[in-house]
Amino acid sequence: VELADLLLKPSPGSYGLSISSCDTVLISRAKFDSCAGVGISASVIGRLSIQNGLFKHHSNAGLVLTACSGDLQFCTMTDNLSSLSISGGSLIIKNNIIAGNTGYAINRSNGPALSVTYNDFYDNGLGLSQTRTDIDSATNIFTNPLFSEFLDLTLQPAAPAKSLGENGVEMGYHGQVKLSKTVSVRKLFRAVGKNETSLLSVDDSMDFPLRLTAVYFVPSPFKPHREKGWIRYR
Repeated sequence: VELADLLLKPSPGSYGLSISSCDTVLISRAKFDSCAGVGISASVIGRLSIQNGLFKHHSNAGLVLTACSGDLQFCTMTDNLSSLSISGGSLIIKNNIIAGNTGYAINRSNGPALSVTYNDFYDNGLGLSQTRTDIDSATNIFTNPLFSEFLDLTLQPAAPAKSLGENGVEMGYHGQVKLSKTVSVRKLFRAVGKNETSLLSVDDSMDFPLRLTAVYFVPSPFKPHREKGWIRYR
């Protein structure tokens, strides 16, 4: 299941979105605002990936996960009871802003395995979580995210969360992955019948996916043929 570009506002039910018993669920660029008790409720998901999500104004939690494995990245979660409620499973929590929630930032039960790095935690009423041993003090920050407005929760230019995510990215809903490695590109030259491999060095401020134009000659070197493709970040 893949869902993108969602806007879910007040719902008469208990959840904005409820998903269960799936192999893979990918959710990106999604806003959940005042969706009754919970923004997303997900249970028994083999691989759950939520990226660039905005969760606010929920009377229970922005996100409730039961026996799920996956990652939560580039999300902003504010003004909920808890931002996350996690029971069992495993989750990578990275590059998020979790601020201004009434209860715990991460409400956990049944021993979930968590990796919590490069997030901004601030002003959550009951604190970080029932235990904080897996919340990395070296990479997470604990400062006011300095929202510039409260509709899309953009950040002020001087906000610490603007540049203290992994590899210097912006944390939260408006952040994106930045390239921090050299990409190997295979070039095919049909005219000479050779395969050549070269290294394409890309400035690490560029974001993925990156569009590439490959040039090769068919059948004459005087009439180049161009093809466009995508380099995907791994």
